[in-house]
Amino acid sequence: MFDNADGDFTPGLYARLKLVGSGTYSAVLINDEAVGTDLGKKFVLVMDKDNKPAYRAVELGPKIEGLRIVRNGLGKDDTIVVKGLQRVRPGQPVAPEVTPMASADTLAALLKQRQALEASNLPQVAPKAAVKIASATAPRG
Repeated sequence: MFDNADGDFTPGLYARLKLVGSGTYSAVLINDEAVGTDLGKKFVLVMDKDNKPAYRAVELGPKIEGLRIVRNGLGKDDTIVVKGLQRVRPGQPVAPEVTPMASADTLAALLKQRQALEASNLPQVAPKAAVKIASATAPRG
């Protein structure tokens, strides 16, 4: 609930908000092109030491600046197939080419978001006093 003493908020108004869900943490980010779907399961093809791709199931998180967070199943040192996922088969030798996962602009935007979050010093939860006031306020109709 918001205090609306000035009457700025009228019925029918809506807004799009982007809320911070957690503090900063390290995560693996990949291009969505690298993710395949197999009967509702998400997977990537990870290259082994012999340049043969292997199927690996992954648990995905939200997208940030066009990159997908990988919550589980992929490490920071893993090499994955990004382009041509439909033409490659597990165990088939390939000649990998290194390609950037994100543009310099995307990386700069991610760094800017992280710096803004770290500099904000905002509390991660609402203060108890604000919760009491909000719950004591009668709904307006």
